[in-house]
Amino acid sequence: MYQLFFHLLVLLFIVSGLNAQCFTSPGNPIAGASNVGNMNKKVLRINFYNRYGYSDQYYHGSQPHPYSLYEKAKYNYVGNTLAYGITDRTSIDIETGYFINKTLKYNNSIGLNKSTISGSGLTHSVLSLKRNLFHEPIRKIKWTMGIGAKIPLRFEPQSKEGSELPIDAQPSMMSYGTVLQSYFIKENSMYSYRIFLINRYEYHFKNANDFKYGQALYNALFYSKKLYITWPKTIENITLIMQIRNEFRTRNHNYYLDNSEIKASGSNLLFVVPQINYSIGETWNISFLVDIPVYSYYNETQLAQKYSFSFSLNKDIIFK
Repeated sequence: MYQLFFHLLVLLFIVSGLNAQCFTSPGNPIAGASNVGNMNKKVLRINFYNRYGYSDQYYHGSQPHPYSLYEKAKYNYVGNTLAYGITDRTSIDIETGYFINKTLKYNNSIGLNKSTISGSGLTHSVLSLKRNLFHEPIRKIKWTMGIGAKIPLRFEPQSKEGSELPIDAQPSMMSYGTVLQSYFIKENSMYSYRIFLINRYEYHFKNANDFKYGQALYNALFYSKKLYITWPKTIENITLIMQIRNEFRTRNHNYYLDNSEIKASGSNLLFVVPQINYSIGETWNISFLVDIPVYSYYNETQLAQKYSFSFSLNKDIIFK
């Protein structure tokens, strides 16, 4: 137990209108759906995940705020990642996502002639190339870097009943971007645990509506422990994972406005994420995780994420 506590202490991580912002890009998860580093040569990993999020409380800075344009908001997002090992040190990834729904429920007390509005559809794809830069098999240390292009799968705003949906309900950012990633892994076979650090940076270009989403930086530290060392063989395929994740976003910009910077956008969030994984054979993995916010700071007044949870299923296919 003291080892787990020590490793967690190592960590120091890391849309618009009415002066308040809802969640503008939920359902773009870094955790639970990422391939940890590069794949081995001729190995294909298929990873499917489903993520659900819910919000019903506004924050101003780090404190709850009574402002309430939306009574609540929720989303249901599905994603898929394909990763293939070109060589033992180089692999290619393709990420794709789809919002089943991205729903906003207005607060009736503000007098709008609306109740609930919802968007759905494809979001974007990310095509990445990853390269293992350092591998020390004796000490079981690996460091992998990746670079990718974020490609929107929708270029025009979604409309319903003749009206364009607010930006908070749009399923896609409708803009290109770049993605940089880093994966550091340390394993200990004797005690059957792994420590890995994932860093991901996203830069978004201005879309066709002269709207530019802020930059995003994600830093996540994981500690995973297989149970078969000290537990009965009946549950030897279970792995417990604890994650601490920081999500930092800069402000958005709307270049139709004289002052393009959107004050009520951007945030600095810290989550604790417990996860359980079950392995079937050598190639199937089923995971469930819950994002629990432990610190939230939002610029101006924004609708804060209350919780989210994800289910993922992945399969490795080995081409001989």
